[in-house]
Amino acid sequence: MIVRLNLLPELERKKLKIEELYHLVKREILFLFFITTLVCASLWYVSRTLEDNIASVRSSLSSNKDRNQELLAKVNYLNNTAKHVGIVQSFFFRHSAIILDFIELSPNGISLTKFSINGENIEIAGMYEDREQLLRFRSNLENGFLTEIEFPIANLLKQEGGEFTIRGRISEELRKKMLLFYEN
Repeated sequence: MIVRLNLLPELERKKLKIEELYHLVKREILFLFFITTLVCASLWYVSRTLEDNIASVRSSLSSNKDRNQELLAKVNYLNNTAKHVGIVQSFFFRHSAIILDFIELSPNGISLTKFSINGENIEIAGMYEDREQLLRFRSNLENGFLTEIEFPIANLLKQEGGEFTIRGRISEELRKKMLLFYEN
């Protein structure tokens, strides 16, 4: 059993109690100050580190941009080349329009040995089974496909199994169709 003797007067006890509380509050305030200082220091360190990282990212971005100038120039060159290829392909499409129309005009019994396009001039050579088929073919060409047709009389020498040569200029109607085909 512990016996507690209180030999101090009431006023002294209160003073001691207040001093005890004062020291407790003082300790707690110092502890909070230490924790606050620690948190502030860590926040300051993190902010400095982030600023350094941001600065290094900015410098690497600018150096990458400088290093990538050559790559960007190559990409631009490639894009321009692709545009030129598209232009060349468009000429094939224009000629495709002519060939598609020509196929529709050719009757059975006509076989071609030459089909040449030189600008607006077309030269056609081939063989026919029957003279009537050749005349029908010429008539089809005159109706919207060719103008200024050169059809030598020598084409009609044989009734069957002859050879022919036809020259002419692409008609205005077909030129417009080619341009529409080209623009699409």
